[in-house]
Amino acid sequence: MLPAATKRNWISRVGGAWHRARQASATTAALRATVHDFVHKAHDGSREDHLAQAIDWLCRAQDACPAGGVSYGYDLREGWLPAYPETTGYIIPTLLAYAARGGNPGTLSDDQLHRRAFALAHWLIGVQMDSGAISSGTVGTNPRVPTVFNTGQVLEGWCAAWSKAPDPSIRSAIERAVRWLLSTQDSDGCWRKGLSPLTPNTPATYNVRTAAVLHDAGELFDQKAWRAAAVRNADWVLTQQQENGWFANNCVSDNEQPLTHAIGYTLEGLLRIGVAAGTRRHVRAVESATRRLMENVAADGFISGRFDAEWRPAARWNCLTGASQLSMVWFRLAAVTTERVYSNTARLVLDFVCGAQGASPPGSPIAGGIKGSHPIWGGYEPYRFPNWSAKFFADALMSCPAARTA
Repeated sequence: MLPAATKRNWISRVGGAWHRARQASATTAALRATVHDFVHKAHDGSREDHLAQAIDWLCRAQDACPAGGVSYGYDLREGWLPAYPETTGYIIPTLLAYAARGGNPGTLSDDQLHRRAFALAHWLIGVQMDSGAISSGTVGTNPRVPTVFNTGQVLEGWCAAWSKAPDPSIRSAIERAVRWLLSTQDSDGCWRKGLSPLTPNTPATYNVRTAAVLHDAGELFDQKAWRAAAVRNADWVLTQQQENGWFANNCVSDNEQPLTHAIGYTLEGLLRIGVAAGTRRHVRAVESATRRLMENVAADGFISGRFDAEWRPAARWNCLTGASQLSMVWFRLAAVTTERVYSNTARLVLDFVCGAQGASPPGSPIAGGIKGSHPIWGGYEPYRFPNWSAKFFADALMSCPAARTA
């Protein structure tokens, strides 16, 4: 007779395989994607082409929500999903950054991209809660729960829009959001209230990305108190970092084996604050974690989607969102430190994601999009193309020094 633990593990594996098989055969598109992902394609085409395709996909995700916002993403079993305020917020600076580059080969003009960005900014004002916060979940999620992380990401979009064209309604939304964030923050810089009900009920280390946005807003409006609050949160995050560089309380689903997606949020937030505030301790924290992560990048650019507290890979699939985020952070880290190893590794990881980009005929729901996981049945957003995967992929491509010539 099998030991109980072995039997449970066997049942779990068989059950998981059966579930994946059912999902894979749910629709023709899901089955086709499953078959396609048994072989990973090599990086094909210029990074500039990949970038244009990702931006075009983001615009189609916006068009999928005629009432406003950007769709959560495209599900191969369900189609386009409802608008998602949180990620709609941080898609705004991506659209504006792409427009600012000029001479873009995409199908949209710079003026059209600006109009899209400002339409999103004003739509978000309409979903802002009376408290100034943004709630968790997609449009229609009930009950509406004010959430620190979501509020910070929408705040980023409003700040980007304000920087391009000051608007009193946007400034009012910014000030209300900041007041709520400050009122929710504890004296040590941690946000223990305003946690998303969709994530573990523990302080979220990755909320430092909200802190980075708060610091940006403080610089934009010359508010010393806002900047100080952001640095306090970054310092609290350092208390969560272990000697080996790993961060505790740092995942949207499993704090023991955080996703590279959440790790990417934390590293980006710390680096942004470290650079903007001139706090070397925060940059060093990013370097510490980065060195351990880079040890686990394969020759083809694959990196596991999860890592445990000893930096051991905890997934056999790649979280493509996290991979894009890490490559973006490492490009920026290379610029700060002049260490080329960071940018070299970033290119390797990013090229892997390029090879996984949706390649259906132009205009199809997945063409230019980025899957949650590779292979598509992996543990993060399986059989879905989330909007934030394409957003961070585009950000990483625009952070790459050779984006226009590679």
